[in-house]
Amino acid sequence: MYRRAFAVVLCLFAGTDLWAGDEYPARPGEQVVANELIVRLRSGSTAASLIAGYLPGAQVQALGRERLFRISVPGGIRNGVSTQLAADLQVEYVEPNRVRHMLLAAPNDPSYPSSWWFQNVQAAQAWNLLPGQYLTAATAGTGRVKVAVLDTGADCTHPDFINTGGSSTDSALGGQLMFSASQAFVATTIGSPTCAWQDDQGHGTHVTGILAAATSNAVGVSGLAFPVQVIEYKVLDSTGSGSDVNIANAIMAAADAGAQVVSLSLGGAGYSQTLQTAVNYAWQRNTLVVAAAGNSATSSLFFPAGANHAIGVSATDSGNNLASFSNFGNSVHLAAPGVGILSTAPTYAVSSGWSNYVSLSGTSMATPFVSALAGLVAMSTPNATAQSILQRMEQTASSITAGGGWNQNFGFGVINASSAVSGAFRTASNGAMAGQIVNSAGNPVGGAQITINGQTITADSWGLYRAGTLPAGTYPVTVSATGFPTQSLSATVAPGADTPFTVAMGVTYGKFTGTVTDQGLGVAGAIVQALSNGLINAVAVADLAGQYTLWVPGGTYDLRASAIGRNTTTVSALSVPAGGTTSANVILPRMGTIAGSVRDGNLNPVANAQVLVTGGSFSAAATTDGSGNYSLIAVPNGSQYSVTATAAGFPASTQNGIAVSTGVVTSVSFTVGSLSVATPTFAPAGGTYSSPQSVTISTTTAGASIRYTTDGSTPTSAVGIVYGGPVSVSSSLTLKAVAYKTGMTDSAVTSASYVITVGGSSNTASFVKTDATTQGTWKGVYGAHGYNVIDDTVSYPAYVTVAPAGQSDYIWAGSTSDVRALQKALASDRIAATWYTSGSFTVDLNFNDGAQHQLAVFCLDFDSAGARTQTISILDGVTNAVLNSQNVNSFQNGKYLVWNLTGHVLLRVTNTGSLNATISGLFFDPASSGSTAATPTFAPPGGNYSSTQSVTITGPFF
Repeated sequence: MYRRAFAVVLCLFAGTDLWAGDEYPARPGEQVVANELIVRLRSGSTAASLIAGYLPGAQVQALGRERLFRISVPGGIRNGVSTQLAADLQVEYVEPNRVRHMLLAAPNDPSYPSSWWFQNVQAAQAWNLLPGQYLTAATAGTGRVKVAVLDTGADCTHPDFINTGGSSTDSALGGQLMFSASQAFVATTIGSPTCAWQDDQGHGTHVTGILAAATSNAVGVSGLAFPVQVIEYKVLDSTGSGSDVNIANAIMAAADAGAQVVSLSLGGAGYSQTLQTAVNYAWQRNTLVVAAAGNSATSSLFFPAGANHAIGVSATDSGNNLASFSNFGNSVHLAAPGVGILSTAPTYAVSSGWSNYVSLSGTSMATPFVSALAGLVAMSTPNATAQSILQRMEQTASSITAGGGWNQNFGFGVINASSAVSGAFRTASNGAMAGQIVNSAGNPVGGAQITINGQTITADSWGLYRAGTLPAGTYPVTVSATGFPTQSLSATVAPGADTPFTVAMGVTYGKFTGTVTDQGLGVAGAIVQALSNGLINAVAVADLAGQYTLWVPGGTYDLRASAIGRNTTTVSALSVPAGGTTSANVILPRMGTIAGSVRDGNLNPVANAQVLVTGGSFSAAATTDGSGNYSLIAVPNGSQYSVTATAAGFPASTQNGIAVSTGVVTSVSFTVGSLSVATPTFAPAGGTYSSPQSVTISTTTAGASIRYTTDGSTPTSAVGIVYGGPVSVSSSLTLKAVAYKTGMTDSAVTSASYVITVGGSSNTASFVKTDATTQGTWKGVYGAHGYNVIDDTVSYPAYVTVAPAGQSDYIWAGSTSDVRALQKALASDRIAATWYTSGSFTVDLNFNDGAQHQLAVFCLDFDSAGARTQTISILDGVTNAVLNSQNVNSFQNGKYLVWNLTGHVLLRVTNTGSLNATISGLFFDPASSGSTAATPTFAPPGGNYSSTQSVTITGPFF
């Protein structure tokens, strides 16, 4: 049981709950971070002053969202202080910072066939429906569905995350990993990492490969959702462990970054209100959170898979049996393959010892299959809601449960990608209802009684419950709990899926009622959501006649109706009184379908042709079958679509101005002629480089071969070196290449010249000095050319571009007279603020005038009495070679580190201690030769003496 701390107060707060906060202490078997607490404050409370009253000397880190704070106490947390904090009326809840782990089981058979999982989930059939187009560097650009992976990071150099023709694993350059959004919440231990979130254990790389390894790129393995792009959040360290603080922070960051899906192949014992808060945050922003059920063969509560709104995933073997290690129970929604799964592993040494590719088992492996399928379903319907995606996956899963309902081993069944994308529902008469009973602050109410259809279920200590078998239909629901009036509501249970139903006690509900229709007919199973300020507040499911009842606290909401394959519809600004009813009918039109065939000049079918449909912001593709036919479902209504057919050996053919109507199949067919083999391309392109290059030669003609030469001679289909992999270019030369395929005309010969100038870099850094005396009084000393006083004023000189990446922001004091704080640029007071990191962040500096300039970096340890230690390095902006590195400690009074710099460099700030690394300002000046040393003095001075003298020479000495 959790503890509620009570306090007696003799004053009234208008509009504010009078009770104190909740405490969620650790239970036996739960692992926590020593000497750390997580505190959530009520609106309007101030963390620093509150915490100082209970824990003098504690370090307070704002997590940036949801009024959450991490409290670190180096000297240890005294007994009872957590309960005292919870009793404060400014506190919503207090709990320890629990530790979660990656979820691996020992592989059953390292040589297990590497593709049974794709057959079991019918991946190939799904790919033929949507998107059906293997990505290349040209097609792997913007606009792709985003799936966030929270794990040990990923190998951002792995060749199996690069699509054909791509030059990098970065999705902006033809890869699968979204560098621009990925972050490290835990620093990597890889020396000179290519990316801040580079995998130092291997688990995250394996999970990412299952989800989105590049497919049809002639390298390694395939990913189920290869068309998506992956945002990587490194939240686990090199041992595979991580804290609730970092995991929760990353979940919320993923939702803010627009991820449609968050994939969590991690977990641990014990409820966490912090993780529940983060999952709620994602749910309100229409982000689906998918999490591993655990590998302990138990039904005990396991987080975050057990969180309300999270999608727990169990693991199956090749026979679709529950894996021997897999957890089961109320938190399981779906099952997926998780035994002997072959996937990517780091291409360098890591703590696990895995290399390149490895076969692993665990619910960690099952989870990315579900996350991947969620990404594919999201692609099938623009603006699809997370709840509609989940319902589609549940209603189309392969199930052996009577009535097509839920069971504790597989949830609603083993995922079926083909059925989920195409909408082939299994026969089902039973559904389920699950959720959480909470108070008005959103904290759990344990032991509540939920009665539906004659069943009475008791919520657990954390308010979580599940009614596992319910015939589809609409039922009255009553919820009672000690200290609260009974809630009398109703809920509709859909066949073959969960109905989410979270109830807040002590809240007076109103309700929206109405019908969701399409051309006058009810839309069964439509999802109806109430949004307040753009955030989801409540959800309901329409019954078989399209009728719904949606319970919400009194207020004004936008109503949003959605279903896969339909145009999401929103009705804005509808009010419902507390205890009252508002009627609102919603029209939810079906999307259209484009279908047809691709034939050659002799009217023979062209198999595996790619048909791409674009219009406005919509883009999707399909692949023709063996008869040359294709069908592209879920196309929004419109009249300006462009449809293009491409196939190996044939020129592309396009038809414009195609109109698509609600529920109508629009026929678009093509006749295509023959074509020459596409001319090869080189990556990287020819040019001047300061280091040897590994050059990839490729052609977009499927099945074509390539020959090349390095001596200036002209290759043909019979002359030259047969291309079998990247060409190492370590000296200046010209590559020439030709592509050829039987039955087609050889491509034109193409060439690229490379000039290798090793050691010629113009990017330099020389350290000038450390200044510990100027403190925050920088005016007249630094910044003559430009400056950035963090959180005050930015004024960079024209000769440099500055791009920080990976940093967080914090203000210690917005206005102060403390001389350690930096003078404000345009005011008389000072500011103590910082960019900070628990790992490392970079500032890209590109000096564009060829001249040398001085950079001074101000480091300030404002709040920890000198406990911080950090390293600041200057790296070559092209090669990442370290040009200079300085260790910084004891900077509670502020220190400037000064360099002379030229060219393109990276300033990297790395935490080397238990606290965050910080910098508070950047200052640009003319290049300096450093401070001039004072002239030495002699004592006694020169002169005539009557005896031998002992002369002292006084420095300064450094």
